[in-house]
Amino acid sequence: MAKRKSGNKNSLWMLGVIGVVVLLVAIVIVNKQLAKHQSSYNNYQIENSDTKITRSYKSKILKISIETSEKFTLEEKFGTIYLKQDNNLITIDRVGTNLKTVDEYLDQLSKANKVLIANREHVEINGLDSVKAIIKHPNTSNPDNKAFFFYINYGVYDISTTSESLFSDLDQIAQSFRYTP
Repeated sequence: MAKRKSGNKNSLWMLGVIGVVVLLVAIVIVNKQLAKHQSSYNNYQIENSDTKITRSYKSKILKISIETSEKFTLEEKFGTIYLKQDNNLITIDRVGTNLKTVDEYLDQLSKANKVLIANREHVEINGLDSVKAIIKHPNTSNPDNKAFFFYINYGVYDISTTSESLFSDLDQIAQSFRYTP
Protein backbone atom coordinates (compact mmCIF):
# COMPACT_ATOMS: atom_id res chain seq x y z
CA MET A 1 0.00 0.00 0.00
CA ALA A 2 2.78 2.40 0.80
CA LYS A 3 4.08 2.10 -2.75
CA ARG A 4 0.68 2.93 -4.16
CA LYS A 5 0.43 6.10 -2.11
CA SER A 6 3.91 7.07 -3.25
CA GLY A 7 2.90 6.47 -6.88
CA ASN A 8 -0.22 8.59 -6.42
CA LYS A 9 1.84 11.35 -4.83
CA ASN A 10 4.30 11.27 -7.72
CA SER A 11 1.45 11.36 -10.26
CA LEU A 12 -0.20 14.29 -8.51
CA TRP A 13 3.11 16.10 -8.23
CA MET A 14 3.87 15.54 -11.93
CA LEU A 15 0.36 16.67 -12.88
CA GLY A 16 0.86 19.85 -10.83
CA VAL A 17 4.20 20.57 -12.54
CA ILE A 18 2.63 20.07 -15.99
CA GLY A 19 -0.25 22.38 -15.03
CA VAL A 20 2.16 25.12 -13.92
CA VAL A 21 4.19 24.80 -17.14
CA VAL A 22 1.02 25.02 -19.29
CA LEU A 23 -0.11 28.09 -17.32
CA LEU A 24 3.26 29.82 -17.76
CA VAL A 25 3.26 29.12 -21.52
CA ALA A 26 -0.26 30.55 -21.80
CA ILE A 27 0.78 33.71 -19.92
CA VAL A 28 3.80 34.21 -22.21
CA ILE A 29 1.63 33.80 -25.34
CA VAL A 30 -1.01 36.24 -24.08
CA ASN A 31 1.64 38.82 -23.13
CA LYS A 32 3.24 38.60 -26.59
CA GLN A 33 -0.16 39.13 -28.25
CA LEU A 34 -0.91 42.12 -26.03
CA ALA A 35 2.50 43.60 -26.73
CA LYS A 36 1.92 43.31 -30.48
CA HIS A 37 -1.49 44.98 -30.19
CA GLN A 38 -0.20 47.71 -27.89
CA SER A 39 2.76 48.59 -30.08
CA SER A 40 0.61 48.88 -33.22
CA TYR A 41 -1.91 50.99 -31.32
CA ASN A 42 0.70 53.37 -29.90
CA ASN A 43 2.36 53.86 -33.29
CA TYR A 44 -0.89 54.79 -35.03
CA GLN A 45 -0.45 57.74 -37.36
CA ILE A 46 -2.69 59.20 -40.05
CA GLU A 47 -1.10 59.65 -43.46
CA ASN A 48 -0.49 63.17 -44.78
CA SER A 49 -0.16 64.66 -41.32
CA ASP A 50 2.95 66.10 -39.75
CA THR A 51 1.62 65.91 -36.18
CA LYS A 52 2.52 62.72 -34.37
CA ILE A 53 0.37 61.09 -31.74
CA THR A 54 2.49 61.02 -28.61
CA ARG A 55 0.22 61.00 -25.56
CA SER A 56 -2.69 58.86 -24.38
CA TYR A 57 -5.51 60.23 -22.25
CA LYS A 58 -8.30 58.25 -20.59
CA SER A 59 -11.34 60.00 -19.16
CA LYS A 60 -13.03 58.11 -16.36
CA ILE A 61 -15.97 60.51 -16.46
CA LEU A 62 -16.63 60.25 -20.21
CA LYS A 63 -15.45 56.61 -20.35
CA ILE A 64 -13.27 57.21 -23.41
CA SER A 65 -9.63 57.22 -24.37
CA ILE A 66 -7.90 59.31 -27.02
CA GLU A 67 -4.42 59.80 -28.41
CA THR A 68 -3.12 63.34 -28.91
CA SER A 69 -0.02 65.34 -29.61
CA GLU A 70 1.93 66.85 -26.73
CA LYS A 71 1.56 70.25 -28.41
CA PHE A 72 -1.88 70.47 -26.76
CA THR A 73 -2.61 71.55 -23.22
CA LEU A 74 -5.24 69.09 -22.02
CA GLU A 75 -7.83 69.90 -19.38
CA GLU A 76 -11.03 68.10 -18.35
CA LYS A 77 -13.76 70.08 -16.60
CA PHE A 78 -17.37 69.22 -15.93
CA GLY A 79 -17.47 66.33 -18.43
CA THR A 80 -15.75 68.20 -21.28
CA ILE A 81 -12.19 67.70 -22.48
CA TYR A 82 -10.42 70.81 -23.77
CA LEU A 83 -7.37 70.47 -26.00
CA LYS A 84 -5.75 73.88 -26.37
CA GLN A 85 -2.95 75.09 -28.59
CA ASP A 86 -2.35 78.84 -28.43
CA ASN A 87 -5.79 80.36 -29.11
CA ASN A 88 -7.09 77.25 -30.88
CA LEU A 89 -9.32 74.66 -29.24
CA ILE A 90 -10.65 71.14 -29.77
CA THR A 91 -13.45 70.05 -27.45
CA ILE A 92 -14.76 66.59 -26.62
CA ASP A 93 -18.02 66.17 -24.76
CA ARG A 94 -21.02 63.90 -24.36
CA VAL A 95 -24.70 64.78 -24.54
CA GLY A 96 -27.39 62.38 -23.38
CA THR A 97 -30.30 61.75 -25.74
CA ASN A 98 -33.46 59.68 -26.04
CA LEU A 99 -32.94 59.37 -29.79
CA LYS A 100 -31.85 56.07 -31.30
CA THR A 101 -29.20 57.09 -33.87
CA VAL A 102 -26.60 59.75 -34.50
CA ASP A 103 -28.50 60.83 -37.63
CA GLU A 104 -31.68 61.46 -35.60
CA TYR A 105 -29.59 63.48 -33.14
CA LEU A 106 -28.01 65.58 -35.90
CA ASP A 107 -31.40 66.22 -37.51
CA GLN A 108 -32.77 67.43 -34.17
CA LEU A 109 -29.63 69.53 -33.55
CA SER A 110 -30.05 71.15 -36.94
CA LYS A 111 -33.69 72.06 -36.32
CA ALA A 112 -33.31 73.17 -32.70
CA ASN A 113 -30.18 75.30 -33.21
CA LYS A 114 -30.90 76.44 -36.78
CA VAL A 115 -27.60 75.09 -38.06
CA LEU A 116 -26.78 73.31 -41.28
CA ILE A 117 -25.10 69.91 -41.12
CA ALA A 118 -22.94 69.85 -44.26
CA ASN A 119 -20.69 67.19 -45.79
CA ARG A 120 -22.24 64.50 -43.55
CA GLU A 121 -20.29 61.28 -43.95
CA HIS A 122 -20.57 58.01 -42.01
CA VAL A 123 -17.19 56.57 -41.08
CA GLU A 124 -16.30 53.58 -38.94
CA ILE A 125 -13.67 54.32 -36.30
CA ASN A 126 -12.37 51.52 -34.07
CA GLY A 127 -15.55 49.51 -34.66
CA LEU A 128 -17.84 52.46 -33.86
CA ASP A 129 -20.16 54.13 -36.34
CA SER A 130 -19.52 57.85 -36.43
CA VAL A 131 -20.50 60.83 -38.53
CA LYS A 132 -18.00 63.38 -39.76
CA ALA A 133 -19.58 66.72 -40.70
CA ILE A 134 -19.19 70.47 -40.96
CA ILE A 135 -21.62 72.46 -38.80
CA LYS A 136 -22.52 75.75 -40.47
CA HIS A 137 -24.24 78.67 -38.75
CA PRO A 138 -26.09 80.52 -41.55
CA ASN A 139 -28.07 82.80 -39.21
CA THR A 140 -25.15 83.96 -37.06
CA SER A 141 -21.55 85.01 -37.43
CA ASN A 142 -20.32 81.89 -35.58
CA PRO A 143 -17.52 80.09 -37.42
CA ASP A 144 -18.05 76.67 -38.98
CA ASN A 145 -17.22 73.61 -36.85
CA LYS A 146 -15.65 70.44 -38.13
CA ALA A 147 -16.93 67.62 -35.95
CA PHE A 148 -17.10 63.89 -35.41
CA PHE A 149 -20.16 62.44 -33.66
CA PHE A 150 -20.28 59.00 -32.01
CA TYR A 151 -23.57 57.51 -30.74
CA ILE A 152 -23.03 55.18 -27.77
CA ASN A 153 -25.67 54.03 -25.25
CA TYR A 154 -28.09 56.93 -25.61
CA GLY A 155 -25.30 59.47 -25.65
CA VAL A 156 -23.61 61.40 -28.43
CA TYR A 157 -19.90 62.13 -28.14
CA ASP A 158 -18.86 65.24 -30.06
CA ILE A 159 -15.24 65.97 -31.01
CA SER A 160 -15.04 69.36 -32.72
CA THR A 161 -13.12 72.51 -33.52
CA THR A 162 -13.70 75.83 -35.27
CA SER A 163 -9.97 76.23 -36.02
CA GLU A 164 -9.14 75.18 -39.57
CA SER A 165 -5.49 74.90 -38.54
CA LEU A 166 -6.51 72.03 -36.21
CA PHE A 167 -8.61 70.05 -38.72
CA SER A 168 -5.89 67.42 -39.32
CA ASP A 169 -5.31 67.14 -35.54
CA LEU A 170 -9.05 66.68 -35.09
CA ASP A 171 -8.98 63.85 -37.64
CA GLN A 172 -6.15 62.14 -35.74
CA ILE A 173 -7.83 62.47 -32.36
CA ALA A 174 -11.14 61.18 -33.76
CA GLN A 175 -9.34 58.20 -35.33
CA SER A 176 -7.93 57.31 -31.91
CA PHE A 177 -11.30 57.59 -30.10
CA ARG A 178 -12.19 54.52 -28.05
CA TYR A 179 -15.13 53.90 -25.75
CA THR A 180 -13.85 52.36 -22.49
CA PRO A 181 -16.79 51.45 -20.24
